[in-house]
Amino acid sequence: MRIQDAILWLEQGRGARLLAAAAAVLAAVAFSGVLAFKQFRGPLTEETLVQAEMGRALAEGKGFTTGVRYPRVWAWRAARGEAFDRDGRDPELYHAPLYAMAIAAAWTALPDTVAAELRGPPGLAPDGYGGDYLLLGLNVALFWLAAGQTWWLARRWFEPWVAHVAAAGVMLSWPLWEHVLAVDGTALAMVVGLAMWQALTRAAAGRAAPAWWLAVGVAAGALALVDYANVAATIVVAAYVAWRRGRRAAVLVVAGVVLAMGPWLARNVVVSGHPLGLAGDGFALWAGDPTADPAAWRASLEGGSPPVSLAKVANKALSAIEATFAAGPWSAGAMVLAGFFVAAWLYRFRRDEIEQWRGLATVALLATVGLQAVIDSGEGERSALAWGAPWLMIFGAGFLRILLAGASPAVASRAGWLWAGLLAVQVAPLAQNLLEPRRAHFSFPPYYPSFFHGLGRQLAERSVQDVGWMADVPAGLSWYGGTTVWAQPRALRDFYAIQAEQPTGALLLTPATLDRPFFGGLDKAEAGAAGSRFGGWDQIYRGLVTERWPEAFPLRRRQPVASNLLLLVDDRLIGPR
Repeated sequence: MRIQDAILWLEQGRGARLLAAAAAVLAAVAFSGVLAFKQFRGPLTEETLVQAEMGRALAEGKGFTTGVRYPRVWAWRAARGEAFDRDGRDPELYHAPLYAMAIAAAWTALPDTVAAELRGPPGLAPDGYGGDYLLLGLNVALFWLAAGQTWWLARRWFEPWVAHVAAAGVMLSWPLWEHVLAVDGTALAMVVGLAMWQALTRAAAGRAAPAWWLAVGVAAGALALVDYANVAATIVVAAYVAWRRGRRAAVLVVAGVVLAMGPWLARNVVVSGHPLGLAGDGFALWAGDPTADPAAWRASLEGGSPPVSLAKVANKALSAIEATFAAGPWSAGAMVLAGFFVAAWLYRFRRDEIEQWRGLATVALLATVGLQAVIDSGEGERSALAWGAPWLMIFGAGFLRILLAGASPAVASRAGWLWAGLLAVQVAPLAQNLLEPRRAHFSFPPYYPSFFHGLGRQLAERSVQDVGWMADVPAGLSWYGGTTVWAQPRALRDFYAIQAEQPTGALLLTPATLDRPFFGGLDKAEAGAAGSRFGGWDQIYRGLVTERWPEAFPLRRRQPVASNLLLLVDDRLIGPR
């Protein structure tokens, strides 16, 4: 190739496009790295950590099991006549499996030496645990993939200008980055949902349509395996295909859904007798309601389902919908394009296909928000408006382009400056967070990876065989400590019932318990328990100060780690440090 040809290739040919794409990728990597360095705090909730622990267990060949032992699961299994295995693990019955499977795939893809390093001791503060960084890398990679899928769909439905604006809107939205940095799996739902749209677009174009309709069903079923509430979107898509695309296409979509969801639902039926395991408990429970708290219910020895109050279900649904729309992905002014999506409903797109896609996206998202409000317990961080945000951005950017095309020549000639200004407004919250100092890469309180990891190792070394461990944040201790952990029972009488099955060597109390004003509150909350012959946990919490314990209580040695972090240890089972 002559020098002139090479220069032309670089300036105007394919080389220019390749260089621009490479520059965009490098900028995205650098930008993501700086943002993660500044803002990553590790997993924030037990809901995320229990799925992360299950993903690691899958990678280690332990199947769909969990290292978190809930008293509710133990009582439920005992009622079914299942024998208790002190050294075993319980089957996972509360969560959909796809996020855990993605985590397992990421663990398995790593070289053995790297995987072993990530399982090793966490770094000193402000560094965190290697497994947390694996979750971060997985979620960031999925987020990049979602941005690329957004560009592809917008380019397919509209034009390159819309594709660039929509993809940039996804990458520069701080509310979406909050979910990525919380490693809660929202990015996976984005990827699966956009894959469903890609398959729909291909199938509607008639290219190898039977295979693409089957792919639509597989993607729609996989979306429900990220969160059970997403089955609302699955049903809406299947109904749309049956209505607009014919019986054959609908049969193929339903076959794809069965292919994706069937094995997991069958596994749940075999293990638990119900297609959703114990996830259905969330219908009657709501985080923050002291009379129907899901964490408290899992920590009880109730073998049956929680009582259903239709008034409470209606109240929680309305509260959840209000919270979703009040603090949705457009909060902090970070999703300007969502406003254009809403405004676009005053306009009818000329292409019938785009009009259908917009209606389908709107109905699917609203149905999922409604179903999530009804059946979800409110503990998770994922939201349909968050993982569906790229859908809103595509149509919002498309409507913005139509407005600019119909504007005066003076405005149209400055379209580039206009959308750059809009993206500047969109990126403002993100820029603010980029300027903040670096955070600790773990969520304390209540999680302290170095201490939890060392505790798990010491408990394994110093304990006698078949001793159980207990914590008020069991998923955190199980994830960072690499051990099986009982959730602290709700009532002290349940604690004694567990002791009869498996003695507890130590109970870890973290700021989740010790930072709340529990001396007055627990007296009222446990009035019923205190009236029983076993008393309530308020007696134990008073003993933290007085060192006077109920006669039958075995964990009598206080081992403080910090003012709001301590162990209660049974000296008969755990030797001195």
